[in-house]
Amino acid sequence: MKKILFYLCGIYNGGTEIETLNLMKNLNREKFELYYYYHDKQNSYDAMVQEYNRYAKYIDISKKVEIDTLLYCTHALDDIELIKNISYKHSYFWFHYFWEDQERFLEIALERKYIDKVITVSEYAQKKLQSMPCLENRENDVKIIFNILDENEIIEKSRQTMQLERVDGLNLVTVARFAPIKGYHRVKQMIDILIQEGINFKWYICRKRK
Repeated sequence: MKKILFYLCGIYNGGTEIETLNLMKNLNREKFELYYYYHDKQNSYDAMVQEYNRYAKYIDISKKVEIDTLLYCTHALDDIELIKNISYKHSYFWFHYFWEDQERFLEIALERKYIDKVITVSEYAQKKLQSMPCLENRENDVKIIFNILDENEIIEKSRQTMQLERVDGLNLVTVARFAPIKGYHRVKQMIDILIQEGINFKWYICRKRK
């Protein structure tokens, strides 16, 4: 039975963590033993951690660990030295989005040969990755695996009701956590135009509490 370790910075109930959980749910437990590690305990979501515990075992990497496959799901530069405690046969960097420190992490990890290949979730990200100097002439080392979606969970959530006080005019709804990557600044630009044009509107921001 092959051992897979999912290595995360924290479990924040974001897209990366949800996608990791969806992958765990769909892997055959008769063929794979699943483990996970994360270091940011203070800011992680307890409910999501409990979900991880249903499908994988937490492992302490402060001591030597032997596995078959390492799946990096973090961009934290502080974590890169801890990988020395992990003995593995194959390693992949699961790339979900572009942040400056994540790109730097990728450059260092490739330079030191900590990871074999890069997995990304979109064609756009694949093209951007292949244009990076650290992946020059390594086009075949960037693979796409599209996000795994839990259709039943999406349907269940779509049936949930919310009490919103709608206005006569334009009603806007944003469903996302507060983070620059979610593009709130673009909504703000649109709202500035609505105000200038004198258009009546109300903007709802829906996000999951910790």
